[in-house]
Amino acid sequence: MASSKQFQDRAATLGQRWQQLWRNPTAVSAIASLGAHGLLFLALPFLPDTSTKATESEIRRSVGVVELTPDEQKRLPDFSTLPPIELPPLSTPKPDDAAPFSFSDLPKPSTTLPEPSDSLLAPPPLPIFIPPIAPPPQPYQIQIPTTPPVAASPQPSAPPSPEPTETPQADTPSPQPLPSVAVEDGPQLSQDNAQADANTQPSPTPRSEEQIQQDLIARQQELRELYTYNPSGTSVEEGNIGFVNWFREVFGRDYSEGDAKPIQQEAEAEYPKLACPLKQSPRAVVGVVVDAENQIVGEPEVLQSSGYRLFNEEALKVIESYPFENSTGKEQVYLIGVKFEYSEEVCPPGLAPAPTG
Repeated sequence: MASSKQFQDRAATLGQRWQQLWRNPTAVSAIASLGAHGLLFLALPFLPDTSTKATESEIRRSVGVVELTPDEQKRLPDFSTLPPIELPPLSTPKPDDAAPFSFSDLPKPSTTLPEPSDSLLAPPPLPIFIPPIAPPPQPYQIQIPTTPPVAASPQPSAPPSPEPTETPQADTPSPQPLPSVAVEDGPQLSQDNAQADANTQPSPTPRSEEQIQQDLIARQQELRELYTYNPSGTSVEEGNIGFVNWFREVFGRDYSEGDAKPIQQEAEAEYPKLACPLKQSPRAVVGVVVDAENQIVGEPEVLQSSGYRLFNEEALKVIESYPFENSTGKEQVYLIGVKFEYSEEVCPPGLAPAPTG
């Protein structure tokens, strides 16, 4: 009785497993694939072999050799009696075809370089050769410490009068008194002069906080313009345009080929210590007119900027003391290139740190 019950339980469990298995599409596809491959494997030996391969004996078969009889050999054509084949002669090339590309008529290239033009007409080739200026550094921001407001000047106070002291009685005779005029007039005159000087000196006017702040802002803006790089006017083309405009402003006419050629010279300037934080070696070109007595006529002008207002102002100072030698006997235009060479001898490390702010 127990064995029949166990058999029923196992049958029920097996039926549930089969139901779960048939509900799973993956298991059904796997069983179907296995069944199809099994049937194909069983039916493979019974399938006809359609791919027939040639055997080794069929590939290597003997070929018979036919030997011609003398009568058959006589029937063959005799090529020894045929005339030789003559090829047509090659056509001789024509003179024009022999050298289709003739370079004899071409002119020989010139080995001399063309002379530079001195004309400054449009575009004005100004005889200025200025090397490119080094790439600009990052602009410096100047930070100026605020100064305390000026305190009002204290009023001078009169010195305290000395307290009279009692003189001890002595048996010795007292010295003769000095003349009253000499004793009284001297101190009185010096005191009057001190009061007169104090009255004539103007007392400083007190400044308001707003005025002090405005002065600090103006000073900071001025320092920023001195140390900040400005690329305007630093190229050769801008220098040529600046020369033409400056010549027209000085002489009242345009520069032409009939005018005297400007004299170009170089000047080595002392590196300003105020420019040590920049660590740059710029070059500026200044235009100036010199008379027959080597005196500067008018105001020199920076025709090509160094990129920094600080170096431009120093270049103008160099021109003021430059030794000109004008031997033309008349007014002469000079173009002076002022070079500032950075050196650690002038700017040792730690002398002038770069401004921050």
